Amino acid sequence: MDKPRTDERSAELEEAEGQIETLERELDEAHREISRLNSELAQSPARKALDRARDAKISLLEKEKGDLEERLHSFKQHEMAGWSTPGKLSSASGISPMHRQILNMTLRTPKTPGSIARRKQYISPLRPSPLNTSMCTFIDVMATPLAF
Repeated sequence: MDKPRTDERSAELEEAEGQIETLERELDEAHREISRLNSELAQSPARKALDRARDAKISLLEKEKGDLEERLHSFKQHEMAGWSTPGKLSSASGISPMHRQILNMTLRTPKTPGSIARRKQYISPLRPSPLNTSMCTFIDVMATPLAF
């Protein structure tokens, strides 16, 4: 009884080994195809154009980085020189005095209700009425916390 079982197992093992070899061959073929496609892609004109564009962008960014580093270095030197002399202290930021004055100006707007709320005569006509009196009282109450 053990012999037929052993024969079955060996047949199954041979079949599995055959499948494994087939799959390994397919895998090797797939790797060769991938390598071929990668080399074809690397040699295509579109890929070369993309590489040139990327290289041009990298060189442009490196140049811009160098320019910015140079500007930063000169700005730092200018700042240090500006702090050492009192005459340049006001222009150390690089803004002209006129522009600095414009930036420091405050926008003055009229207060609302402004001076009108202080003068209640515009509400009270010649003849006082209960409505006018209540309005004047209300304005007095509202003006007190707001410090008119």
